[in-house]
Amino acid sequence: MDMYLLKHPKSMFILTGDFNPTSSGLCSDSISRPNQLKQLVKFYTRDSGILDCFFFTNRPHSFNLQRLPKLGASDHYTILANSTVKQPPQHDSVKKVYR
Repeated sequence: MDMYLLKHPKSMFILTGDFNPTSSGLCSDSISRPNQLKQLVKFYTRDSGILDCFFFTNRPHSFNLQRLPKLGASDHYTILANSTVKQPPQHDSVKKVYR
């Protein structure tokens, strides 16, 4: 990741997933601090707290996260990440040609 960001400093970087810190050895601080990424999950991902689910990015203002209901028999809530970046208007690709 560091090498990629050195070559492409304006790139948006997102790291997300269901990490289990006890088995993977990964914790939020060990990922965010050295890579200047921000953890956006600030709400409970399970009934007992913020567990396992991470959403890191170097563009924290580009996303709005919200918690959705659990799916099926899962004990985790679903997370929806919406982009706050507005897309430029699409120009019509139809051209009129007169002969």
